[in-house]
Amino acid sequence: TGTDTGTDTGTDTGTDSGTDTGTDSDSGTDTGTDSDTDSDTDRSSCDPVGADCHTECLPCAMSDSTLCGDEYTACQENSDCAGYETCRNDNCLGLTGDAWVSCENACNAQTTHAAIALWYTFENCINCDACAYSCGSLDGVYCDASECDGNDCYTECWGCAMETTCADEVAACNANTDCTGLEACRIDNCYGLTGEAWTACVSYCESANPGGVPLLNAYHECIYCEGCPISCAADAAGKC
Repeated sequence: TGTDTGTDTGTDTGTDSGTDTGTDSDSGTDTGTDSDTDSDTDRSSCDPVGADCHTECLPCAMSDSTLCGDEYTACQENSDCAGYETCRNDNCLGLTGDAWVSCENACNAQTTHAAIALWYTFENCINCDACAYSCGSLDGVYCDASECDGNDCYTECWGCAMETTCADEVAACNANTDCTGLEACRIDNCYGLTGEAWTACVSYCESANPGGVPLLNAYHECIYCEGCPISCAADAAGKC
């Protein structure tokens, strides 16, 4: 029945003096190379990085039958299409806003739908294929109805929407003398006015061409609210 009541009072004074002298002998290096030589192959031969649209890519693509040469030749061999190009170049370049729209409509009225179609086949080839980078159509200019928006309202999106999203409204206005008269009156008399002067001038034009009011309003509403709601947001307030 005895019990051991003793306790161990000793302390362990030993220390581990060994050191780890081992080293990592992995001296291998990665000698592999990236064999991916993928380049931007969707650029045409006329549209390298840094090319200018009008002085470089455009004349190059016009002269190349594998790019837009055939489309350009088809337009030039059609007297109406060639005349349409001349009308736009001689009268509309440099214009903006309503003045540009009026000039575009005037050129449209002087030619045929077939001629306009030939011209836009060529222009779409330039802007959407052969010179898609340098001529800026990757932002949507001229390429299709859903991609007109997001560019300058008057010099880019408006013209694109006239030929696509709002083509029916534009055609209805062009076929009505009151509508074309109203538009011409606004261009000739109201362009540049603001505030009450603008309102009074537009009211005068509408009273002189009452039959054109709903047609022109439908045309402009289509542009502002359907074709170019982002591009023309500054002028679309209260119209949509």
